[in-house]
Amino acid sequence: MTQVDKRTLDRAVQLAGIKPLKFHDLRHTWASWHVQSGTPLMVLKELGDWETIEMVQKYAHLDAGHLANYVGVTELMTHSCHTQGQENKKAA
Repeated sequence: MTQVDKRTLDRAVQLAGIKPLKFHDLRHTWASWHVQSGTPLMVLKELGDWETIEMVQKYAHLDAGHLANYVGVTELMTHSCHTQGQENKKAA
């Protein structure tokens, strides 16, 4: 793994005018982006070389993939009920 030179990072942060920024902040961003892209937490643990899964759990809330199947459920149910109501009126 390539090491980041602290002096180089500090100089880049100063030139960009985004102080205070530490390398560790970039690690959090990197991990967050991974989880948001669907990287499993156990894989992220290995990639980031964390000792325990508990250390990676703080990023778990960023993965909303398990909710995707349920996003349109109420819209679908509302549409279905509305359509059935119209069909019942036509039949009567």
